[in-house]
Amino acid sequence: MTENLTQDAPVPDFLANGGEIGTLIGAHDWSSTSLGPPGNWPGTLKSALATLLSCPQPIFIAWGPQLLSFFNDAYRPMLGARLEGAIGRPFAELWSEAWPDLQPIVAKALGGQGSSHEKMPLTLTRNGYAEATWWSFSYMPLRDDRGAVAGMYCISVDVTQQVQAEIALRETNSALDQRTSELLSIETALRQSQKLEALGQLTGGVAHDFNNLLAVISSSVELLRSDKLSQAQHVKYLNLIFDTVARAVKLTSQLLAFARQQPLSPEVFNVHAHVQGVVDLVRPLMGSQMQIRHERSGENDCFAEADISQFEAALVNLAINARDAMNATGQLTIRVQKVDSVPPGMGHGPRPGGFVAIAVADTGCGIAAGKLQAIFEPFYTTKEVGKGTGLGLSQVFGFAKQSGGEVEVSSELGVGSVFTLYLPCAESAPASQAMAPPPNSGRAGNGMRLLVVEDNETLAEMTCEILNALGCQATWAANASAALALLAKGAGQFDLLFSDVVMPGMNGIELGEQVRQHYPGLPVILTSGYNAAMAEDGTHGFELITKPYTSDTLLRIFRRAMAGQRAQPGAPS
Repeated sequence: MTENLTQDAPVPDFLANGGEIGTLIGAHDWSSTSLGPPGNWPGTLKSALATLLSCPQPIFIAWGPQLLSFFNDAYRPMLGARLEGAIGRPFAELWSEAWPDLQPIVAKALGGQGSSHEKMPLTLTRNGYAEATWWSFSYMPLRDDRGAVAGMYCISVDVTQQVQAEIALRETNSALDQRTSELLSIETALRQSQKLEALGQLTGGVAHDFNNLLAVISSSVELLRSDKLSQAQHVKYLNLIFDTVARAVKLTSQLLAFARQQPLSPEVFNVHAHVQGVVDLVRPLMGSQMQIRHERSGENDCFAEADISQFEAALVNLAINARDAMNATGQLTIRVQKVDSVPPGMGHGPRPGGFVAIAVADTGCGIAAGKLQAIFEPFYTTKEVGKGTGLGLSQVFGFAKQSGGEVEVSSELGVGSVFTLYLPCAESAPASQAMAPPPNSGRAGNGMRLLVVEDNETLAEMTCEILNALGCQATWAANASAALALLAKGAGQFDLLFSDVVMPGMNGIELGEQVRQHYPGLPVILTSGYNAAMAEDGTHGFELITKPYTSDTLLRIFRRAMAGQRAQPGAPS
């Protein structure tokens, strides 16, 4: 910047400590302006300049009718190339390209009202080219000795770099959100692909196993139709059909347990007692070269809440897997203890709360670390063809999850594996369970009057024939409406209602609720082969028999329900 400096001219006192800009103001030729020599300037202007020039913050003053420009050293970088000739230049000329945006703000300050602005965008030519800039500033009126507005203060901060950084960050974040969305879409597509692959494996595995079962049944029926079989052969093939149906039931039960859609009947039970029962059950299957130990940690009684039959099935599956891993030679240890939490494992973090941990440890071949994630998948098996369905561990996994627990595995090749099943802990067995009378012996129905509600006519006819043959009196209703109509004519003619769950119109659960409300003295037993609502919400307090059922099962549960009804206070004797 060039100014005509007069070395001999004295520097006014109010400019003495004004730095380089103070020197330039003193040397500037003010004769062509309305101000004249600095020594004759108004006291208000002198005082304002003395304050401005000594301030380390960027400050600008516009004075008089022409709004002549004054600023301090800290303000110089904001001017860029326009610094040349900036002192004393009218504000509108100095910032000509921004004047349309600034004029309303200046007018407001000259009218006596200050204003503040944050990150205001202005396009300015500072370094030879137009560039986007952002400013945070405040305009305030500057009054003379009489209190009239004679100009304005401007405290300014150039925040261009800050805003540019924020814009860059937003753009980066936007790109990162966008990228995250892309990754999520890819993950969703991958999961869908994996689901389709698993569905294909599941469908193929189910078809293979069920076709084998159906082939056995079909061949047995074909042989039974022959008139060349002896009585012993008839019995043999009838038993084979019965056993094959049981295997089919087990297969569907395992599938539903893996899918967490198996209707469960959770109840409080003594874990030690049922573990010992399973140990006694599987001991003959283990072979003479295997040792089985049942270890108790802590008190003798240890109670959990879960479906007992599914628990025992899970324990049998783990025991059979352990036997196969040890080639029927080694030691199987089942250890039961109470724990305060479930440790973090595959797909979940730590879970606080009371649990019963049932650990099944073997001294077998172990599992490679890379295969641990796959062992709970349906139809995954390391056994040779025909030696396993690959659903045993799937059942364990599904049962644990559906029961509010977890299953964990640790393994070392050549050393063995430990499968730990965690189930919700219970304080003790309910008094009613401890005092429940054992079911009556024998198979006779003793004239039990039953209302059978089943929409499948063939199944209903066969069920009623079986029950009548056992000494019961079975009456069939094709749906819930027909059943309610029969009850309305005289509920006292029935001792128990036995209903399917999945039916057109009112389902069995809704029917049971109606009976519970209007005929509280009538026991209700439900039956189903599969029902998602009961899997998610439980049995709604009703006893549930899983299809297909046997006559022994029906009579045992019917007797228990009626005995429980008679034991209630106020029940008719």
